[in-house]
Amino acid sequence: MTDRPKQGLAWYVFATTVAALALSLAITGFMVYLSISYATRTSAYDSAPICSSPREIAACRYEGSALVQSRRHANTDLLVDLVFTGLPGKTYTAYFPQENESTLPAMQQESNVGAELWHGSVTVVADAKTLDNPDTLPTSGPPVAAFFGLVTLVVVAILVYLVREDRRATGRPQRAAR
Repeated sequence: MTDRPKQGLAWYVFATTVAALALSLAITGFMVYLSISYATRTSAYDSAPICSSPREIAACRYEGSALVQSRRHANTDLLVDLVFTGLPGKTYTAYFPQENESTLPAMQQESNVGAELWHGSVTVVADAKTLDNPDTLPTSGPPVAAFFGLVTLVVVAILVYLVREDRRATGRPQRAAR
């Protein structure tokens, strides 16, 4: 039998610490990215002017009357196909969450409704915001990311403490602070 020093939990806790730190940094970074992306999109939408004519549609929000072509369900969403009277020849689809269907105005086939188009997506139909409307994106990103990052640091500190305690208990030398 060889005389090897006791490993204890040190290696396991160290590996867990590194994995937890890497995963939490990746998740926190992704949350910050989403927050910035959502804020940028919402800001662009909110600051876009209303179009004065249908020809300017690429640089503004187009508001106009639209004819409801059809209303259907796909998976968990309600889809409403529209043709804007000022933009004939192209059908646009508005996406609504199915759980909000009861609060949506009754959009029957062949009825006229007021609608808004921004960057090729229908954002509002009959004063109801669609899933493509940037104002429906979550806005709690930075505080949540900061909280998650703080919890990560606390967990890493606890795991480092456990490694140090395990090294003390097994009699292995501590690494000197630099």
